This record gives sequence, structure tokens and C-alpha cells, in this order.
Amino acid sequence: MNIFPPKKTLATFVVISVIVIILVVYRWLNSVNLPESGEDSLTVQINEGMTAGEIGEMLYREGIIRSRLCFKVVSGMHGFSRKYKAGEHPLGGDISIIELARLLTLTPPLPPDIVVTIIEGLTIHETASTLAAQTGIDSTAFVNSATDECIAKKL
Repeated sequence: MNIFPPKKTLATFVVISVIVIILVVYRWLNSVNLPESGEDSLTVQINEGMTAGEIGEMLYREGIIRSRLCFKVVSGMHGFSRKYKAGEHPLGGDISIIELARLLTLTPPLPPDIVVTIIEGLTIHETASTLAAQTGIDSTAFVNSATDECIAKKL
């Protein structure tokens, strides 16, 4: 009596096992660790000129994705590699790595408008102090920009 199963049965078992393992690994690599909808959203800052590899590395370091390579491959396969938009991207909910890559190609939302009242007659330095107190902007950078002739010519 033969204690080994027939070769056809063993081969079928091996093929099915390999397929199942590949699907499980693919699903694990394709998942994204983001807060559920309704929880605090997560934002990702994409800088001008970042490559898919650099974005994948950043997302991996932040614990958002499980594989830098998977992100880079998805970016290339779906044509996202050269379409990522610089800015602060809000993320959240149950999305795949493909959806994450697609979201990062969209223009990020603009920050909310800030209403500031500047009292007439203030000097530029007093105005800078008021803006810094009300909005948190750098008053020195404001003064430098406000007195820059190149910027004034563009207005």
C-alpha cells in the first residue's frame, strides 16, 4: 500500500496553496493603515518634486503602508508616478493602496480662509505683529515680503 497521495492530488494541493498564499500576501500588502471615518483624519505632506519612491518611503515610515515597493509598483502600473500633487493631503477611511495613490494625485484642498482686521494707520511692523498674533505667521517674513520690490511689481 502506498502511503503517499497520488502525484496529481499533491500537485493540485501545492498549486492551490501557492495561490492562496499569494492572495493573502497581496491583500496584506494592498491594505492601508488609516483612521476609520469619523476618527481624527491623518494628513500627509507631499513636497514639490517628490518621486513615487520618496512618497512610498515616507508613507512606510509613517506606518500608513506596509510596502514601499508595492506603492511604487502600483504608482507605475496605474500611471500615477508623475502625477502626485504637492500639498497637504487629508486621508482617512478604508481605502486600498491604489485608492491612496489616486488620492495623492488630486489637488489638495486649500487651507481655510483666515479673516484678519488690520487697523488703519499701523506701521508695517505693527501690522506684522498683528498678523503674527492672529494667524501665527512669521512677522519677519511678512515684513520682508511686504518690502520686496519684486513682489510689489507682480501686484
